[in-house]
Amino acid sequence: MNQNKLEALRIKAVKKYLEGKNPQVIRKELSMSKRWLFKWIKRYKTGKRNWFKEESKTPHTIFY
Repeated sequence: MNQNKLEALRIKAVKKYLEGKNPQVIRKELSMSKRWLFKWIKRYKTGKRNWFKEESKTPHTIFY
């Protein structure tokens, strides 16, 4: 799945959750895990503008 489709899926999942839909139903409809759904709900709640974007997994600290 390309990045734009993944981002749209994240937005769709969180929107359904905010509308009051049961998380278990959302997960089954989208064929995603519980961990995946709650990761994106948590990111949404941070209030960041681009919460639906994947964050870099590169370490922020360089060790010598």
